[in-house]
Amino acid sequence: MAEINPEPIFNALVGRWSISRIYKGVGIPNGEATLSGRAEFSKIDGKDNVLLYEEFGKLVVGEQSLETEQRYLYSYDPVEEKIKKWFFGQEEERFFHDVSFSKDYSKAQGSHKCGEDFYRADYVFKEGLLQSLKYAVTSSSEQRISRQKDYVIETAFTPQNV
Repeated sequence: MAEINPEPIFNALVGRWSISRIYKGVGIPNGEATLSGRAEFSKIDGKDNVLLYEEFGKLVVGEQSLETEQRYLYSYDPVEEKIKKWFFGQEEERFFHDVSFSKDYSKAQGSHKCGEDFYRADYVFKEGLLQSLKYAVTSSSEQRISRQKDYVIETAFTPQNV
């Protein structure tokens, strides 16, 4: 088996993916929501080792459904051999989290604190391809009950270009 490290994993992200997502827990209306859609990682002209992640889907919460979209940047630093995730939108890019790999590169983790909320990301890879991304979101707020969060967002990725 060929040696696996972050660079080939980063490069294998390029392409189109089908996504299926489940939201479960406190802070989610009705305790559960689903999303199905598509995502694409694409290279950005003039930016080496940077990928634009674009996602489009249909979010279903109870009887309601909404069209959604979101964007992130992923970058690869060949010196540090690290992948980083960035927020991307109308404002300037902001750092989200490092993607820190297990020894065998089959799993990775990242974390991000946003105000009183804490996001922990768990990535799973199989044969160098992204399989799933799970975020556990918790809130440290005890004073504002309405801001309490304790939910999981789990996304399954199926490559469309393999």
